[in-house]
Amino acid sequence: MHVSFVFVISRDARTRGSVVSYAIDRGYDTALAASYDDAMESLRNGTRPDVIVVDVQGVPRGETGTSFTAFSQWLETTFRDRPPAVTYLLRKGTRRPAFRIEGPVIKKPFPL
Repeated sequence: MHVSFVFVISRDARTRGSVVSYAIDRGYDTALAASYDDAMESLRNGTRPDVIVVDVQGVPRGETGTSFTAFSQWLETTFRDRPPAVTYLLRKGTRRPAFRIEGPVIKKPFPL
């Protein structure tokens, strides 16, 4: 699979910036989103990435928004015809979610 467009999703601005900078430095086109809701909006509007880098995070207490589980299910049904590859970022010491994650997992902190 030829990769040219990477979509990064993370609530953490430093993580988003670091991953996007890393991808741009290596010649990839990029887009980013600060939440699963922002990502779904962008993806609904025609953004078709080759790879999605997802920072697996819960929705903080007191905030509303789509959960990681709901986003993953939405992604699977929306891109059934041509799903992008997905890479997951997990904080060091965090367990994988209780359901199966398809794709590579990178533990944070990670060297860039």
